[in-house]
Amino acid sequence: MAMSSFMVMSGISHTRRDHDHLRRHIRDGEDVRLRDVTTSYAVLAVAGPNSPRLLCAVTDADLSDDAFPPYRMRHTHIGHAPVFAQRLSFTGETGGDFRHARFRGTCARNHSEAGQPLGLRLAGGEALNALRIEKGFLHWGADMAYTEAPYQLGLDFICKPGKTLPFIGRDACLARKADPKGPCLRSVRLADPDAILHHNEPVLRDGQIIGFVTAARSVRCRRRPWAVPCLAA
Repeated sequence: MAMSSFMVMSGISHTRRDHDHLRRHIRDGEDVRLRDVTTSYAVLAVAGPNSPRLLCAVTDADLSDDAFPPYRMRHTHIGHAPVFAQRLSFTGETGGDFRHARFRGTCARNHSEAGQPLGLRLAGGEALNALRIEKGFLHWGADMAYTEAPYQLGLDFICKPGKTLPFIGRDACLARKADPKGPCLRSVRLADPDAILHHNEPVLRDGQIIGFVTAARSVRCRRRPWAVPCLAA
């Protein structure tokens, strides 16, 4: 948001945990103010191949792919409503989130009107879940928790142990990676198009349980069930 101002996103079920974690790591003498603004903002998420065109149509800023790359945030307006636009999508498709306060109706109405020529439609939680499973995006509390190391989750790329600034968990991360052990998450497409999975189903090999399914849904575009199992190494 600024050189000395940051907005940290958290899952709605883990807000207090993350807030407490940040608060406990503020050192004595540091000039840091921490405020939970969860109830102050609503989030409008847009995703799909036409989302860059829609983002540009409803704002006064250039939010095209080149001008607004992934994992960036900027302040802009939708009509008269000030918003924080973030280039991030949990679906695997290109997209973005708009965080706004007090102008929920204005933002939703402007998106609806500008999106009609582009085929804009509402999507529910089950559709979102199927898309993120197909992409391989993980859900805290279902696919991962406190005990897994990044390499077990395919998240090594977000850890930078070689950076000059040390971070909490660096030594533990390096130690776990030096002596890798399972289980590890995998992404699996089922051969049976009629199979129905949800989560917690056992995974068998030669009659032996080697893991369990953390999440699964039927992926419409591939006409196959897709699962995220946690398997023994």
